[in-house]
Amino acid sequence: GLRGFRVGGAVVSDKHANFIQAGDGATAADVRAVIEHVRAAVLDHTGIELRSEIRLVGFADDDLGASGGEGVAM
Repeated sequence: GLRGFRVGGAVVSDKHANFIQAGDGATAADVRAVIEHVRAAVLDHTGIELRSEIRLVGFADDDLGASGGEGVAM
């Protein structure tokens, strides 16, 4: 699975893969990169497109896909 996957200071939780932890020095770009990697990996492996339940501030509307519409909540 993707538990423990890390970009910079952001990591997919070892305890619950639906959580991304932002450790010391983590940037918004690190968290965004982890989200994008997880979404792409799940889509590639299962054909399921995850959608984020969080509201992103400071990113374009098309970044990480729209928050509404079809998909599985992440």
